Amino acid sequence: MDIIQTKTENLFPFHIQLFGWVCLFIGLVALVYQPLLALVALILGAIIVTGTRAVEFDSSRNLFREFNSFLFIKSGKWKAFEAVEKIYINASRMSQEVYTKVTTTTTFRSVEYTAYLKFSDGRKIYLLSSKNKKSLMKELAPVARYFELEIMDNTI
Repeated sequence: MDIIQTKTENLFPFHIQLFGWVCLFIGLVALVYQPLLALVALILGAIIVTGTRAVEFDSSRNLFREFNSFLFIKSGKWKAFEAVEKIYINASRMSQEVYTKVTTTTTFRSVEYTAYLKFSDGRKIYLLSSKNKKSLMKELAPVARYFELEIMDNTI
């Protein structure tokens, strides 16, 4: 097992993702009647839906890369590292204000758990985040096994 990859997040927010799925649907429906429009809609939808950000590690060559991927084509430069020092999770409080009427606001508060990887030279990279700590730990487990490290929980 030389290379491991972890998907960090979609590049586009939910409402843009929804627009991408609508473009794919319109493209499929329009394929018979308007082939040019269908082609544009299918390409646009596919780019939006497949847009992701991820991190990839190659421990046999001590390389990693943070990359963006569109249509499953990765773009990012490989960088060298000596060793991985630790994988850790931090918690951050999030708040979002929603304006329900002109004069009324509602504030939603939550905690988000964010995972980072720290190299021996002090560099840190973002791995994943989630509002559910158990699911985040589950997603980090393969990376922790890959580097033979324990996940440090800084949220306790």
